[in-house]
Amino acid sequence: MSKNHLISVDFDKLNNIPYINKFPPVAFRKDVEEALEFWSQYEEHYDQVALIRAIECTNGCIQYAYRDNEDYALPLEQTRECMDLSMKFIIRKELTLPNGEHIKLHRDLGPALDKVRLLYIDGFKKQDKIALRKFYANSVAMFNLVGYNRIKNAVGIVKQHYNDLFTPQFIFFGLNYMKQFLQVLNDEQTQKEIDEEDFIYVYSHE
Repeated sequence: MSKNHLISVDFDKLNNIPYINKFPPVAFRKDVEEALEFWSQYEEHYDQVALIRAIECTNGCIQYAYRDNEDYALPLEQTRECMDLSMKFIIRKELTLPNGEHIKLHRDLGPALDKVRLLYIDGFKKQDKIALRKFYANSVAMFNLVGYNRIKNAVGIVKQHYNDLFTPQFIFFGLNYMKQFLQVLNDEQTQKEIDEEDFIYVYSHE
């Protein structure tokens, strides 16, 4: 594995994330390193990985807001529409944008993405603690290898085509969810500037 893959992950910073610090640190680091090795083979498809994770994470924020009865949650019908769009993309590995452009994920990505989805199902639905740990380890690896710029570009596609459906608020929430796993920002001032830039980026209507 390239040393650069490991340098991008600051495990001390990751441990500040509440659901990460519950995992045994040695086992979690091993899972992350294995996931980094696994996902490094898909570098030429990172733009597609970023897009499917952007839609998935934005939808996840929407679903949890509704389930938790948050006052900012979207109406039931809209929440279901967001879930439907996300699930079809995840399962079919293809998506037709509102402008007619058709996106089909590379066939090599299918089994890899299904592997992570199975970890999600086993971890969250079946309460398998090891699967849950490996799911988050894969998220850490995917987001760090894909990188901030690709994630932001993917969020831009979501904003351009699904701003009304997902809403700027939840697109911003989805972006921030992904960014918490990107442990390459070295100081608080840089993070603050990027957060402000992202807020303007997502909420602007140009």
